[in-house]
Amino acid sequence: ALLWMIGILERPLRPHLGEMLSRLQDRLDACDFTADEDSSTARLARGLLQQPLAIIASPEMAAAGERFTNQLNENAARFARCTIIPEMNHNEIVAWGGKGIISDQLADEQAVLVIDSPLTSSRVARRIDWFVHNLTTSVVWRVRAEGETLLEQLLHLCIMMDWTSSALALLRDKNPAATPGIDGLKRHLSEGGPQ
Repeated sequence: ALLWMIGILERPLRPHLGEMLSRLQDRLDACDFTADEDSSTARLARGLLQQPLAIIASPEMAAAGERFTNQLNENAARFARCTIIPEMNHNEIVAWGGKGIISDQLADEQAVLVIDSPLTSSRVARRIDWFVHNLTTSVVWRVRAEGETLLEQLLHLCIMMDWTSSALALLRDKNPAATPGIDGLKRHLSEGGPQ
């Protein structure tokens, strides 16, 4: 709403806004693993349960990739990292190696989640396709944002990420709302203990 008010994003007409909210509600219902234990979010959470997680995002999905990393860290107590294509093609891609190329010895043990969008440029899409094709790990998920606008696509991913990170937490017997590390730090800082 703030971005609409200051003119950075064009405010959708009321009927379009209503349609977007209706589609997002449908996505919210579809992601609810408590209503469907075989929902896409439950399947994704089960697939991400074991390996370290690398999130690779296209530029327009960078905020979503970073947010998903944060949700996995906090809600599911899982390490995850996010990197953005094309920047990762200048450095991290070396560690990934690829078929027949020297790579980090743990590259095969990583789970990879690629986040892109219908708005992803064809040049970046080609980079993503090459990267996925040359991965040696067997756990690769590709999530494509859904929606008619960038705003809707990002909100769609927020819904999916919240449900997935919560499902992953529950699979690990962790309460997604419990944040003992954050709480401990806040107590320490409020007590004025050693920095």
